[in-house]
Amino acid sequence: TGPPSQEAKMRRVGIVGYGSLGKYLANEVLRRGAELGMELAFVWNRSADALDDPDLPKGVALHDLADFVSRKADIIIEVAHPCISEQYGQAFLQTADFMIGSPTALASEDLYSKLKEAASEHGLYVPSGAFWGAGDVQKMSFSGSLSALTVTMKKHPGSMKLQPPLDEKLAACKDIPGEHVLYDGPVRGLCPLAPNNVNTMAAAAVASGDILGFDKTRAVLISDNSLDLHVIEVEARGSPGFVVHTVRMNPAAVGAVTGTATFASFFGSLAAAGGRGRGVHMC
Repeated sequence: TGPPSQEAKMRRVGIVGYGSLGKYLANEVLRRGAELGMELAFVWNRSADALDDPDLPKGVALHDLADFVSRKADIIIEVAHPCISEQYGQAFLQTADFMIGSPTALASEDLYSKLKEAASEHGLYVPSGAFWGAGDVQKMSFSGSLSALTVTMKKHPGSMKLQPPLDEKLAACKDIPGEHVLYDGPVRGLCPLAPNNVNTMAAAAVASGDILGFDKTRAVLISDNSLDLHVIEVEARGSPGFVVHTVRMNPAAVGAVTGTATFASFFGSLAAAGGRGRGVHMC
């Protein structure tokens, strides 16, 4: 598709979070916005110093997130921390579409319910991120044929930011060669223990819909100090006897929470999000 016509309305994008992923998204909107019909409405970051960036056009930085309405964004994307959705998600949805880059926040039944209720005029968008085959899993859920879904994530211990008691379990095995299973159970139980690491699993739980959701989608988190990439295995089972098994290997520097290929996936989701009306949408 070519650039939008002069009559076409540019979609105004608000970015909440200006870490590595937020910077990448902002740069892509600035670089490709005219082509894709997008422009930056604002960029916010918890540490305001990060916004003193010569790459950001004058007037884009937003220093008080409570003032987001004044920037008239059409879509707001959170790539900061799950707490942003707890504090501002409902308010965002009153005036704009909202793309939740930290879907581990949706493991809270109360918050997920509130956001779905708030998405009565605008849409709540969940990016697939590193979850390969999200659309196919969603189709199986809609048809009622999805019987089981397992997401296994393998990372170098330096790429994991875990909460107690998983951090202690990681510390005990991080220097020992081989694979070490840190968690094996429902996605809902893992999300608060690894809120920055398992957004892929949360996206899988959302894609599985009511048929499995956060309580019946299985999460397996594995530490392996030999890895210089993120490995994500997805196994979807249907009935009768249908099985799909995928393995995604995403190069990542040791210590990086997000693999390099996931950056591009997020921007693709942002470009595809918006305009689908109310409710919850995968993108």
